[in-house]
Amino acid sequence: MKLINGNYSSRNAGRIYDTLRFSGLGGKTINDMEKDIILKAISEGLKEDGVMGDLGAGTGRFSLHILKMCRPKMFICLDRSKHMLALAKLKVKHSSTEFIVADVRKVPFKKNSFDLLVSMHLMKHITDIDIVLREICSVLKGNGLLIFDIANKFSVVKLRKGTCTLHDWRNILNEFKKLELYSVKIKGLQIFGESIYFVLPKFLIKPYKVFDRIFTAHFSKYATKLIFVAMKTRCGLRIILNENIIDNR
Repeated sequence: MKLINGNYSSRNAGRIYDTLRFSGLGGKTINDMEKDIILKAISEGLKEDGVMGDLGAGTGRFSLHILKMCRPKMFICLDRSKHMLALAKLKVKHSSTEFIVADVRKVPFKKNSFDLLVSMHLMKHITDIDIVLREICSVLKGNGLLIFDIANKFSVVKLRKGTCTLHDWRNILNEFKKLELYSVKIKGLQIFGESIYFVLPKFLIKPYKVFDRIFTAHFSKYATKLIFVAMKTRCGLRIILNENIIDNR
């Protein structure tokens, strides 16, 4: 798998990641924005609390959120960094959870195994996203739910060159057609990037968050991040971008 500056293999990678990215008011605000979208998508789209997985689970941030709401028969935290997963093990105490060190390009699971797969903050480190989506889709059950995010190629604010790979959302939708994935929703986040949340004075973060939510609701295609919620089915592709329905069948 081709990665761009996605080296999380050092022993202190997990603690550095949590400290730098998701501590303080700015980091917690970003965390809450993403958490709310994911949990709402799960509550609206998940057919059953069966087998679930967090691919690129890292330190278990999203696994914790999901397990507070769902009671799966089995929950898999997968990451290629054993040091990140070591920290996840200290946080995620749910009895059904297993921790697996593996490459998302070749996941060690049977076909049609998962009812839910979540993969956040992973695709921006991957260039061959088509290969990864094919692999993920193969282990997803029919009517299974897939949630993941990308760094948007058409965003107003471009992420630093070399730190992330930017993806074309149109290519993602074309890949959905090949994989018989039904795109339930595409949600835009952070019209001017997430870094602004770390530099704003505390008293401005809440009103800016409201502005950000309103702005991205109207201009999702130009947001820094796009979160895809897709279901595996044979019904063709129907895209719901906010409230506007575009039929591409």
